[in-house]
Amino acid sequence: MPHIHADVHEQGYTSPYYFAPAAAPFHEYITDWQGNFQTEIGQNHAKYFDRNGWLYFTRERFDLLYPSYGDTYPPSTGPSA
Repeated sequence: MPHIHADVHEQGYTSPYYFAPAAAPFHEYITDWQGNFQTEIGQNHAKYFDRNGWLYFTRERFDLLYPSYGDTYPPSTGPSA
């Protein structure tokens, strides 16, 4: 089962929201499937944000390289790692 992580602590109420896919580089333990799933999840989120005119960004700052990030640790230790 895939892991889904929402990281909302860095955004203020006037800032665009961040969601996957992450910026390159990815940690070596992140599989191709996990990277592709990031894109799939992000496209789904974007559909709803676009529909409502909400601001967001992807791939600009946050990556999946450091294994202790809240969204990097679960996929690097889960069953598909």
